[in-house]
Amino acid sequence: MSSEVPSFRPGSSEGLIFRGIHSSTILDGGGEFQIPESCIIEPFCSFIFGPSSTLRLGRNVTIYSNCSFRSKTGIFEIADEVSFGPGCRIYELRAGLTIGS
Repeated sequence: MSSEVPSFRPGSSEGLIFRGIHSSTILDGGGEFQIPESCIIEPFCSFIFGPSSTLRLGRNVTIYSNCSFRSKTGIFEIADEVSFGPGCRIYELRAGLTIGS
């Protein structure tokens, strides 16, 4: 995951969808986050993962505005080219979860 957050510039030459993590996104809880630079994470998303949990995003994953993911333990793995619609909520993945191939 890149520590540099790209600026969000609606109406820019890149369009409304930008690559990277929007500055309003929350990544917290002490878990491990593996997010490639090719991902799109829109405004007001939250990822709360406990110290014994991991989030792994594949390439070109899109997470639209206001999504929330939370887990105390386990691995949440999302394969390449997967999208989550606005307001999606996934909570308490105690045994882990894999989405996509």
